[in-house]
Amino acid sequence: MSLKTFIRRPQDCSSALRHAFAEVVISGEEMDERQVLLGMPYAEVLLFTVEGQTVIGACALRYPKLSFLRHLFEKAGKPEMCNPHSIEECWLSVHPDHRGKGVWAHNRQAKVSYLGNRPYHSVMRADNLNVVNPDKEEKYVTVGTDFHSHISDHKLRLMVVNHDPVFDPEKRLVYL
Repeated sequence: MSLKTFIRRPQDCSSALRHAFAEVVISGEEMDERQVLLGMPYAEVLLFTVEGQTVIGACALRYPKLSFLRHLFEKAGKPEMCNPHSIEECWLSVHPDHRGKGVWAHNRQAKVSYLGNRPYHSVMRADNLNVVNPDKEEKYVTVGTDFHSHISDHKLRLMVVNHDPVFDPEKRLVYL
């Protein structure tokens, strides 16, 4: 199996490529096509992991509204950690037929290379069994406690990379 991950701005993607992205995200049964297609233009970039010509893994990086970002950190019980420069990793999905093949690791490697030392975060279902151990697989740190929010019927967990215990506005996008 030969995997390749590439990164594109949503506006640089063909309609077919956007729909292939949406199909992979929908296959994870977390979102519906309408939600993905409506939210896609707000992404900074989309990551596609392909095997041959078939998209089998997907991820988006986007800047959420500051009010939503604050909501997440408040719900997790750590509002002082909220970094307004944090980019959100979302819609990370691997098509069920291709799980266990290293797709996520391949996608993650491209994402980490793209983001460098920028602060970023992700929200995941606390009971998501498809995510083995994000603390181990990446430099993610769990923020506060798991929480309930209007964005999901599930208990959620906020994970961050390159965030300080108390946001330091002097650092902006420089985290070493």
